Amino acid sequence: EDGILRKGTTVVTRFAGFDMVSSKAGGAATCYGDSGGPAFGISGQQKNLLGIISKGNIKDTTYSARLDSTESQEFLKDFAQKNSVEICGVNKTCTGGQPPTAPTCQLSANPNSVTLGQSLSLQLSVSGNATAASINGTPVSVNNGQISVTPSSVGTFTASAVVSGPGGSNSCSASYTVTGGQTPPAPTCQMAATPPTVTLGQTVTLNLSTFGTATSASINGISVSHPSGQLTITPSTEGTFTATATVSGPGGANSCTAAYSVVGGTTPDPPNCTLTATPSTVSLGQSIVLRMQSIGEVTSAFIDGVSVGIPTGQTTITPTEVGQHQSSGLVEGPGGRGTCRVSYSVEDDTPQPIADLTVVPSYCGSNDEGHPDISEVCLAVLKNLSSNGRSQYVRDAVLITYTNSAKEVLPIIHRKAGTPSGAELLEEVTAYANLAVREGQYMVLDTRKVIVTKRLTGGPEGSVPTRMEGRSATGKYFRVEKLAAH
Repeated sequence: EDGILRKGTTVVTRFAGFDMVSSKAGGAATCYGDSGGPAFGISGQQKNLLGIISKGNIKDTTYSARLDSTESQEFLKDFAQKNSVEICGVNKTCTGGQPPTAPTCQLSANPNSVTLGQSLSLQLSVSGNATAASINGTPVSVNNGQISVTPSSVGTFTASAVVSGPGGSNSCSASYTVTGGQTPPAPTCQMAATPPTVTLGQTVTLNLSTFGTATSASINGISVSHPSGQLTITPSTEGTFTATATVSGPGGANSCTAAYSVVGGTTPDPPNCTLTATPSTVSLGQSIVLRMQSIGEVTSAFIDGVSVGIPTGQTTITPTEVGQHQSSGLVEGPGGRGTCRVSYSVEDDTPQPIADLTVVPSYCGSNDEGHPDISEVCLAVLKNLSSNGRSQYVRDAVLITYTNSAKEVLPIIHRKAGTPSGAELLEEVTAYANLAVREGQYMVLDTRKVIVTKRLTGGPEGSVPTRMEGRSATGKYFRVEKLAAH
């Protein structure tokens, strides 16, 4: 700390190449056997490794590995990393030495005697290493901290200060005297409401002015500054109201008032909204943008509970389940709240192949309405169907052809008795959508319903299919308005 580099009481006198030489009057700095040990330099509370003790003799000690050598630094860093050790000044900051002492302080009152109503200054002086200070519990600067006080009563008083630092804390105090003088008159005030008349929902500002010696001021019980203070309020009911202000000082207290009126306004209509989903039909794993347009006076807006912008807000979702879903929008405003909804569809595009299958189309037609990926749907006859390793005989099926030429077969496993309607017959069939799935001890079949409309011919053929609608194995809707023999 005095600018002299030491190792203990040994003064480092010179450097020779990569060596650092020290000497000590009356004897050697180290003893034989110290070779290889660390040599430290101490600065304040921090120890830095200066080198490695290499050799000693009667008059001097030589450190052959100095940290100001790049070669030595690289050697020590490499040694510390390879041997998982910490070396002071290389990969670790070491502290030690004597613990710090607690700071001390002196507190003075200037002047130390005042007349009631006058102010005095409490000034703090700190010695030592201090990191925090306070006077009468009020934090102040550790360098020349001070506060000003205005006593409100006569007598002798003691102020206290506390200082603290790494070594601990101490306190100090100062006394001052307050003598009686001529009691000042109580302060007075004036208050005005701006504007004096408002519509329900608007705000009123209460402006206060104080006169005389005041120590505190409040409006409707809420503390405000003085000699000029203000408070802004938003009345919630109609009528004429009076606000009250109170001002206090050494001489007493006074109050003043201000009146204002609140008249009824027109209540706005409840807000509304529209919600859209883009796109409205997606495959499982794809995202949908939900976009909402707010209508009317709106202060907050939400889509499925997520806050969005006003008047246009949006959020993006990625559905995790196949089927029909619905999202909701909510808008709120002074007139109340409004809601809106939108539906969207999630489809599973995973193909459901059935092996070892020969399909012979019988009646076919183009997809007139439904999922755009479906191009054609046929009634068909199956031959040699093998599913899940077990051969089955299924006579009829629904054959679906997609725009990408992929095909999907739904064997018909159940046919419900048709319902005559004039010259037509409505027939409901149950189609086998995919392989059986085991749920616990049960085998669950995934099926689809298909409605087939047949024309009653009265001839030997009995009826001819003319129309068909239903869903694919992955839930895609189709409708064929005109079936024809293949």
